[in-house]
Amino acid sequence: MSKYINADELVEQLEIFRDTKKKTKYAQGVNATIDAAKMVIHNLTLGEEKTSMPSADVVEVKHGEWTEEYIEEEDPLFRRRWLCSACGDWNSHGKTPFCPYCGADMRERKETE
Repeated sequence: MSKYINADELVEQLEIFRDTKKKTKYAQGVNATIDAAKMVIHNLTLGEEKTSMPSADVVEVKHGEWTEEYIEEEDPLFRRRWLCSACGDWNSHGKTPFCPYCGADMRERKETE
């Protein structure tokens, strides 16, 4: 599975790393490596027209939870419904893994280390 990063945050972290190595015997090599990495990042973020690396079309994943709600309704099928915490729309078809209206991921989140 591919992993995507925020290029601006990566450049910021590289600069922080550079600052920590400023007064070491490795400073020159670190500077050259970071400058090269920043150039690669810059070229990759320009898009496919400037580089041979393909760019990915990614969207940040929205997460939500289903909240069960009971309403006064004559039809028993629609007495119980679930509200999406991301968009507020309701779903009477049960707790689906994704909200059919906004696409929010309703599956339980796994904590990452």
